Amino acid sequence: MLSSAVAVLGGGGGSAGLILIAVVVGGAALIMLMAIPIHTLPAIAFVVMVLAPDRLLFVSALELFPPEAIIMAIWAARKIVEFSLKRNTESTQRGRGLLVVTLLLSIVWFVIVMLSNNPSRSVVWMIGFILLIAVPTLIVEKTREVALLVRVWPWTGAIVAAYACVQVLLQSNPIYDLLYGVLGLPPIQHWSVYRADASLAHPLTAGMFFAMTFAFCVGQWLNTNRRVFALLALVNGLGVISTVSRGSYVAAGIGVAVVLVFAFLAGRRFGRGRVILVLAAFAVFAFFAVRSDAFVERSNSVDGLGSASSREDLWTITEATANAYGWLGSGPGTSEGSSLPFNWKGLPIENSYFQLIISVGIPGVIALGLFILAAYRIALLNRNLPAVGGLSAILVAIAGYAAIDGPRTALGLLAFMLMIATTTLTPINSAVPPPPSAATRGSLYAPKSTKL
Repeated sequence: MLSSAVAVLGGGGGSAGLILIAVVVGGAALIMLMAIPIHTLPAIAFVVMVLAPDRLLFVSALELFPPEAIIMAIWAARKIVEFSLKRNTESTQRGRGLLVVTLLLSIVWFVIVMLSNNPSRSVVWMIGFILLIAVPTLIVEKTREVALLVRVWPWTGAIVAAYACVQVLLQSNPIYDLLYGVLGLPPIQHWSVYRADASLAHPLTAGMFFAMTFAFCVGQWLNTNRRVFALLALVNGLGVISTVSRGSYVAAGIGVAVVLVFAFLAGRRFGRGRVILVLAAFAVFAFFAVRSDAFVERSNSVDGLGSASSREDLWTITEATANAYGWLGSGPGTSEGSSLPFNWKGLPIENSYFQLIISVGIPGVIALGLFILAAYRIALLNRNLPAVGGLSAILVAIAGYAAIDGPRTALGLLAFMLMIATTTLTPINSAVPPPPSAATRGSLYAPKSTKL
């Protein structure tokens, strides 16, 4: 419903009638979001974010407040009211101290850098960071929300990945190309090979999402011993291939590798035989993926070689820009604009870590890095293989393009994966027992089943 409002508002121009329709639809959506069960809102925000591309928001009034941020703001407000009515609410989350401290340090530094430069250039990014990452982290009790999000994510990824495969077969994006045409937006396909973008407006963003979901599903298969997750992983793997994104291939591989290493070291808790089988299957899958005609053609094409060579100049641009701001940052979300005086080739900063060095400086990168490490620590304490895989995949993928400091989808995907990683869930139908309590920490916990 919200994405419909975006499209209507974007195409309405000065028409009072269309603006009125958008207001009515938006008002109805707001009433619905206030009435539906509170624990469903983060999952709804996630699905809306995946299905409503950045390109639709850029031609609408929702660029400042994207739909998923609005939904999460409503969720946060309702959670605060709910918490005030339940004064005996206790935290069941583990390892939150370091997580909260590093988050607050990051926010304080981001605000200092923002106010020291041009605050108006950083407002949109800060709104997304606070509503999508900071607020969910600070809200303690969100177990039901995350449990639903864990169920929704793999199926959403599989549906969008299947659509991406259909897009490649048709050599056309039947739904979103039509929407872009109605809004007067140019087509995005300009590569020597056709690359799927599905609902995510760019092959790199789509590839990152599929790589995250692929690693997530492999972790969930090892976690629950349910074959359906192996199937969902396969579909998302095909989605990665459809984007012909070399960075996404690497991200998917490293995400799964981290999952398998942790599962193998955990031994019989996850079943070493099953881990070895997954490793063998993944190796075969990767072999055929990198030998596909589209991948080989993309690697040898003019635009593919140009993309690789242009990245060689990125550190020079990053170093010059960061040095101009004393390595303290030009303000969150400002890396592209700040680098223009030093970027005579007009290259995009196709590395999110370089973007962050420019925008939030070395102190901001350190604070944010510690926050991510704290999230990893919680996920590992909880033996949360899906989150470990998904988080690893996105942290690799963003090194290959302008993600975190630019399009809102990448920040949102990171935010929802962090929400999963930092929440302690009681396993349901899991092959892996819950983390040991303080009283039984020395005991051995074997999985209920080691069947394939």
